[in-house]
Amino acid sequence: MVQTIMSPLLEKMNDVKDRIHLPAVDNVTSIGLAIFGDSKAGAESVISDSASSFGKGKEKETPQQTFERLLVNAMEGKSSKGKTGGMKVVVGIREKSSALGLRPFMPLLAGFLEDGDSGVREGARGVSGRSSVC
Repeated sequence: MVQTIMSPLLEKMNDVKDRIHLPAVDNVTSIGLAIFGDSKAGAESVISDSASSFGKGKEKETPQQTFERLLVNAMEGKSSKGKTGGMKVVVGIREKSSALGLRPFMPLLAGFLEDGDSGVREGARGVSGRSSVC
């Protein structure tokens, strides 16, 4: 169900028009807060260090894992709007809940520090500066 709702929103996050892009970012953030909870209770990421268990056997992916996977996939795209939108989502969720771990996003954020787009670089610096716990 998470994938059904998020897929079109993540596509809209890549849109160059702010009237389409910004509401998509807000909606993805709201979905993330609903999934991860709205508390600073301090929890680790629900995705383990390696996502090797995904798709094996009869193990099912939790809504939290699905959300993280879809957001990481969206941020891996070429669109600078998608990258900056994804960073805004991570920051928006982390401001209200520490249940969303940063570990799945760290390789992307490190790469964004060297991105060709200045907005992406600045966004990565902002996320790095705000996060104290991985």
